[in-house]
Amino acid sequence: MYGVEPGSALEKKLRALFVKGNSNAAQQFNEFLQEGDLHSAYALAHTIKTSALLINKTTLSDISTQLEHLLKNKEQLPPELCNQFAQEMAAVLAELIQD
Repeated sequence: MYGVEPGSALEKKLRALFVKGNSNAAQQFNEFLQEGDLHSAYALAHTIKTSALLINKTTLSDISTQLEHLLKNKEQLPPELCNQFAQEMAAVLAELIQD
């Protein structure tokens, strides 16, 4: 386990903050890429990586880590990885909203 204790009051607060602060993160990420703003795309991937890890969403954190690495090295982003990011963000947000 990398994040905070599952079920703790802190985790519940962090989950609520994650939803509040990242409800449109996948859309923002795509917009940054379309605009060529790789710095902002990198920063967003880094933020999601860390925030997801804190709330024990390791799959989302792992995908964000891959995006962050590719952006840092100015490598081409595979479209399927960007799609995975969007799908996992949607799944995590849907789960957190239900809780």
